[in-house]
Amino acid sequence: MRNDDSAKAFLDDADIIVSETAISLERGHYHRVMRKCQEAAELSVKGLFKYAGIEYPKSHILGRVLKKEVAEKGIYCLPRDICSTVSASQR
Repeated sequence: MRNDDSAKAFLDDADIIVSETAISLERGHYHRVMRKCQEAAELSVKGLFKYAGIEYPKSHILGRVLKKEVAEKGIYCLPRDICSTVSASQR
């Protein structure tokens, strides 16, 4: 089910977290920068899934779902980009 309000909320949260990342970066808290970037990326992908009406597992590993949906829906993208996304999301 597509839910534009929920999708926007995910994307707004991701935007806030990216803003917070700048503060951590200025202070040299690089471990927090990495964590916040990961969180912002996950929220962004979940927001896009919500907008597209794609069901996803309540998990932090979204790369497999992304790869499956891209293949099923015939969405064009560079294979190496998808592979990179899946690999990064499984770490």
